Amino acid sequence: MLRQAFDRSRLAELAQHQHRVDADKRRKRDFEHRRNERDRKEEIEDKAEAAIGAMAAVAFSPPATVQQIAAFEADLTLYDTATVDALMANDLQMEKLRADLETLLSQAFVMEDGRRVFRTEDGTQVFDEFGEDVGPGEIDPATIPDHHPTWEEFSALKDQYATLQQEREALIEYQKQLDAARDALAEGEITQDELEELRAELIEDTPEAVRARLPQEHQAVQFDGDRNSVEVAAKPVSGGPSLDGLKGFVVPEPNGA
Repeated sequence: MLRQAFDRSRLAELAQHQHRVDADKRRKRDFEHRRNERDRKEEIEDKAEAAIGAMAAVAFSPPATVQQIAAFEADLTLYDTATVDALMANDLQMEKLRADLETLLSQAFVMEDGRRVFRTEDGTQVFDEFGEDVGPGEIDPATIPDHHPTWEEFSALKDQYATLQQEREALIEYQKQLDAARDALAEGEITQDELEELRAELIEDTPEAVRARLPQEHQAVQFDGDRNSVEVAAKPVSGGPSLDGLKGFVVPEPNGA
C-alpha cells in the first residue's frame, strides 16, 4: 500500500513538473512569436517609410535640365579620357617593371633545388622570389656572392608592381562606374538630385591617377575627402567643364564648321 501511495505521489509530482515545463515552453513560444511579429511589423514599417521617402524625393526633385545633363556628360568625357590615359601610363609602367623583375630574377642566386633566392643587404637573411624565408639550415647567406641582386632591390620592385596592380584595378572599377553613370543618363527622366548624387560619387571615388590628369580647377582635384564639401544641388551652367590641357583629348569641331 505504501509503495502504491508513493508511486501515485511520484507520478503526480512528475505530472506537475511536466505541466510546468510545458507551460514554460508555451510562454517561450508565445514570447518568440510576439517578438518575431514585432520585428516583422517594424521591418514593414521601415520599408514603407523608405519607399515613401524615395517617392517624396522624386516628387520634390525637379528633372535635370538640358544644361545640367550636358555639363555632366562633358564631365564624364573628361573623366573617361583621363582614366584611359592613366591606364595607358599604368600599362607602360607595369611593362617596364616586369622587365626589371625578370632581369633581377635572371641574376638571382639559384639553389640546387632550383629556387632563386636573394640575400638581404646586411647579409643575415635569405628570401626566395616569393618572399619565403630560406633559413640557415638550407643555405648559408655567406655562400651567396656579392654580385647577385639583394632582397631589398627585388622586394622594392615587387612592391611597386603590386601598387601598380592595385592602381589598375581601381581604374578599371572607375571605368565601370563611369559606364553605369552613362547608362543612368541614357534611361532618361533623371532628377536633379539623382544627377547630383552621381556627380558627387564620381568626385569622391576618383582615383588619384585620374585626379592627376584633370584640370587643377576641377572639383575632383579640389576634393578634400569630405563628402559634405561637394555641392549638394546641381546648378544650371552655361557650358561644360574645360577639356583644355588634357593629354590625348581633342575637342571635336561643331557640326557644320
